[in-house]
Amino acid sequence: MNEKYINSKSILNRVREEELYFRYCNIDITKKIKTNPIRNEIPCNSFKIHKKNGRIKWSDFGSDDFRDNDIFDLIQIIKGWSFYETLLYINRDFNLGYKYSNKYNVDEVMEDVPIPDTGTIKNYNKDSSIIEVILNKHNGQHVLTKDDLKYWSSGYITKNILQKEKVFSVNMVLINGNPIWYYHKKNPIYLYYEQTSTGKSKKLYRPLEPDKDKKWLSDIKHPESSLYGYAPELNTDYIIITKSKKDYIELRYILEFNSKYVQAETYVPIQDIITRLQFTYKQIYILYDNDKTGIERGNKVAQLMNGIPIWYDINTECKDTWDTVRKFGIEKSKEIINKLMI
Repeated sequence: MNEKYINSKSILNRVREEELYFRYCNIDITKKIKTNPIRNEIPCNSFKIHKKNGRIKWSDFGSDDFRDNDIFDLIQIIKGWSFYETLLYINRDFNLGYKYSNKYNVDEVMEDVPIPDTGTIKNYNKDSSIIEVILNKHNGQHVLTKDDLKYWSSGYITKNILQKEKVFSVNMVLINGNPIWYYHKKNPIYLYYEQTSTGKSKKLYRPLEPDKDKKWLSDIKHPESSLYGYAPELNTDYIIITKSKKDYIELRYILEFNSKYVQAETYVPIQDIITRLQFTYKQIYILYDNDKTGIERGNKVAQLMNGIPIWYDINTECKDTWDTVRKFGIEKSKEIINKLMI
């Protein structure tokens, strides 16, 4: 690979491994290691540094998984970073100036994306931001990683369903050329394509991100003007309006209820949508989160639509449909929702 691009080989051509061990792992390889950096054991009897094929390797003999590993492996374990995130931090910290490799060319550009007013994502100006999206790829093609499939399959959602609903796995997100989000199996990133009345839009979503202000970004300009969902509506006399794509996928594909979704509980559909729903369906159900915001918003929307607000019983300890399916499975979840709709 051309050396102008970032990769482990190009980094080691500029930075000594000893420096990396010291800076990121607090290990001076010239001195006796007193603490196992993997398991914080003292004394350190199981962790050893050694040289192999001209490289400085390490082994943790307390685990069969950690034999003859390199510095990049150790940094990922200690810092909790992905491999590519590790390369980016080293590139930045040592001011190496490498470009992103051809593997990580930008796939999507989202211009004029509104940053949430409460968000503090690098303090970028919310009126002049350009977001670049790099998908997870293999041999130049988008892939859902094994960790992606494990996460979604916990709610019985398959790769085929994700493809139908245009859900993509994201490796990295940049704002105005600066990386801000990195894929990690403990904090994955997904790109949703959304069909709106004004065309196609995109939304970035981090389901496991604990900071609510850094959970999503979107270029959807008028989210209240559409209901969303790619699957055709079922021939029923009812419809369930829910508050997210993930809950809609559970309702429509897994549990087989007629459903559409709004972008968030804060968005109230415009009157044209309400009128169409009232004309088409005998009964409209609003299924939002079983929390303060969800109950308040659900009641409001239900009143406007002359619909019925429903929530999961607090005793189930489930906030939404995703939680319910994961906890109770498919058939029991169907029973729970059918009882709510009586």
